[in-house]
Amino acid sequence: SELKYSRWNDLAGLFNVAGDIDRQTQARILPRVMEIARGEHEGGPAIGFDTDAKLPALALRCAARLNPDPDQCVEIERIGTTYLRLADEAAQWHVVQGLALVPPGASRLDLGQCAVHPIPAMRTLAAIRWARDPGVFSHDRARDLARDPDHRVRRELARALTSPGAPTTSETREVVRILSNDVRRSVRTLCDRTGQITS
Repeated sequence: SELKYSRWNDLAGLFNVAGDIDRQTQARILPRVMEIARGEHEGGPAIGFDTDAKLPALALRCAARLNPDPDQCVEIERIGTTYLRLADEAAQWHVVQGLALVPPGASRLDLGQCAVHPIPAMRTLAAIRWARDPGVFSHDRARDLARDPDHRVRRELARALTSPGAPTTSETREVVRILSNDVRRSVRTLCDRTGQITS
């Protein structure tokens, strides 16, 4: 119910500590955070998705960190995907950061469709999920993501594939080899720091 500036600061602080809050408090806070994520601003100036995307995007990220139940996860994804159509590019990346925090087991997103989505941030989400579980969509689509026209998609795919604990399969090694020849040095460097390329 505070003014926009106060809500922003409160949400930013909440995002940082959300994982350390006890479950009972998380459950009490989550509905109010979801209200802000939906664009409801009770007691303050109404700020719609089309005029200010940053506050609802931050609320969406907070909601995903407050231990939502499966139904709430579905709503977070519904809000986020609706929001993407109205948000500017910067806000789209913030929204997708929130979607990425939804536990994969609770997600209802079609990652195969995300992999060919016109919004680069959604393709990045698909790339990260594939790097963690190469069974979520076809190897051909993963190869396409390794050659994506947006360097951010390729960079985050390389980062995810070379992060500790990432699965190593013949498919992931091939994608890493593609990325190791990327035109961007930042992408190549991520691949060069592992032994996955030639192993």
